[in-house]
Amino acid sequence: MRMVAIVAVAVVVTACGGSDPLSVEEYFDAVGRLSADYQEERDDLTASYLGDLDAAITALQRSVDESDTAAVEDLSVEAFELTKAETAKLFASIGDALARFGDGLGDLDPPVDVEPLHAELVRSVQLAAAGLPGLLDAVAEAESFETLDSAIAGSVFNDAQPR
Repeated sequence: MRMVAIVAVAVVVTACGGSDPLSVEEYFDAVGRLSADYQEERDDLTASYLGDLDAAITALQRSVDESDTAAVEDLSVEAFELTKAETAKLFASIGDALARFGDGLGDLDPPVDVEPLHAELVRSVQLAAAGLPGLLDAVAEAESFETLDSAIAGSVFNDAQPR
């Protein structure tokens, strides 16, 4: 009976995460896949954002009589508000993608040799994610295209800044 109890405990321990860490090659393959998935999602989100925003602003422009000065001024305000709203949605979606990336990294069991590098990578993703609320607040508070651009430029996502 005692042997059955020992075997049962061993099975439970193994089932609850007693697995060996990944090999170095397996680890880097897994990180590479997670990184590629995140980058692809981020690129898709950005391309969709740019395409949708361009189409919406083009539609706004077509709806305005260029000889109506007040309508042209309203167009500028509408274009800015649309850009600000779409930019906030973009970065919220990038935040969701970043969270999935971070979760995937957190699920990895790195080899002992790369644990310090893994911890640094996880911290970097956490720092980027921690910067999102401030960026979203700055986007919400932006009052012009210049302040919107400055909000992005001053964030960890400055590589997404329009050029």
